[in-house]
Amino acid sequence: MIRVVVDTNIIVSALLQPLGPPAQVFFLAISGSIQLCMSGNVYAEYEEVIRRPRLRRDENVIAAIAATLHTIREKALLGQAHGIHPGMCRSG
Repeated sequence: MIRVVVDTNIIVSALLQPLGPPAQVFFLAISGSIQLCMSGNVYAEYEEVIRRPRLRRDENVIAAIAATLHTIREKALLGQAHGIHPGMCRSG
């Protein structure tokens, strides 16, 4: 299986615009076609960016997005918080 680290812009774009190419990448990760990899720092960045006021999202929308982010975290392989590196995505 292909393991990928998805840039924050892709995740945020997919969550805010569910019909574009970023959403297709997101769907591949959620469906298990590719293995999403991240560190705790990357996940924290996803959460921080999605809550930025300039995105002008209602609190209900933010709550729904937060639930989706939780799904992302459950499906992802979590690696070291010291940055992204080739050995980061290891299972077990």
